[in-house]
Amino acid sequence: MSTTKETRQVFTKSPFNFEVREKKLTAGIDDVLVKVKACGICGTDYHFAKDGAEDFIPLGHEVAGVVEEVGSNVKRFKSGDMVVAENHTLCGVCKYCKDGLPEHCSNMKSYQGFEAGLADYLLVHHSMLNGFTGLSFVEASMAEPLTVALDIVEATDIPLNSSVAIFGAGTIGLMIMQVVKLSGASNILLVDKSMDDPKCRHKLELGKKIGADEIIGYNSPDFLDFIKAKYPNGLDRVIITSPPNTLEGAIAISKFGGIIGLIGVVFGKDRFVSFDMNEFHFKRLELRCIHAIPNLRFPLALDLIKEKKIDVNSLITHQVNFADYKKVFDILNDDKIESVKITVVM
Repeated sequence: MSTTKETRQVFTKSPFNFEVREKKLTAGIDDVLVKVKACGICGTDYHFAKDGAEDFIPLGHEVAGVVEEVGSNVKRFKSGDMVVAENHTLCGVCKYCKDGLPEHCSNMKSYQGFEAGLADYLLVHHSMLNGFTGLSFVEASMAEPLTVALDIVEATDIPLNSSVAIFGAGTIGLMIMQVVKLSGASNILLVDKSMDDPKCRHKLELGKKIGADEIIGYNSPDFLDFIKAKYPNGLDRVIITSPPNTLEGAIAISKFGGIIGLIGVVFGKDRFVSFDMNEFHFKRLELRCIHAIPNLRFPLALDLIKEKKIDVNSLITHQVNFADYKKVFDILNDDKIESVKITVVM
């Protein structure tokens, strides 16, 4: 017989308004009730809180925890199992899933938009969970952003011995950099806003420490001159995790026939960009965009973290308790604080 658990859930709306709401959760026959142990805060969460949510929405989707209770039909998990949750899961039975296009799934299961991952408990369908061992909950919560990095790297088709520029040195960008290196790139340029900004400089220097060959700020007056001198024919691939207005610079540094991968998102007027379509056309470039929904490759992500092929611990700069969750946004808003990934722990 299912028991009912009371949970606190954090909701946000812009600009930086927060509410903690209480809700009762009862597992259905196919559900799993998870006691949340760690929830990472990602750039999308930040942008929703800053200027992307006109009405209150649930916050948090990078969740690792412990199974508290399973529904009567659930055989994959038992109480006490350690799990990470996918925020969107393919159905596996619709036309697109059956045709081998799971990213086009028309009947996804999701808790995002309905339940907050930043909560005491999370209730999800069992198919949305992946078990793990040998990792801390904070490390395991990094699997979700790593699946995003894996998705965009696959979409951008990194050639062996290639040169790759990555715009944006946040959690996703630093994970992409490591995946690109595993994929066989020989030269990696990591780009962020400015070397004069303490937060950006910290992220770029961290990137250099864990694998980037070159680092530079795209606001630097000699940015394009540096690229032309270092890569006279342009770069084979450019991946953008930064605001969309950096697309123009990505086009400028791409080689003829290059591919640009894009997963940079902002809200408000900055979501509109302009660029020279003739340059894009005559350089025969491709722009490939993904948003990593549904979440794919969780088992691979967990394996890469566990085997230390992807360094996540260097990226986790802060951990805060649930009661202090608002500190996350204070840290993210302060350009003088050196931060990358901030995780809320319960």
